[in-house]
Amino acid sequence: VVKIDVQGYEELAFRGMRGLLAGARPMTVLSEFWPHGMANAGGDPAAYLGLFRAAGFARGGMNEHRGGE
Repeated sequence: VVKIDVQGYEELAFRGMRGLLAGARPMTVLSEFWPHGMANAGGDPAAYLGLFRAAGFARGGMNEHRGGE
């Protein structure tokens, strides 16, 4: 199990773990998905989801939280 929660820098963290992702499967990746924070950090939320799909992962069990943005 891998947990990624780095306040908008998830795309960079995911890109940096390519070696780990190439390893043994099955693997579970839990990640925060905060489009506003990703954009503020210079990332692209759609590209992040694309990286997930390209690595063979699927979205699931996501909860949407609308807090004080």
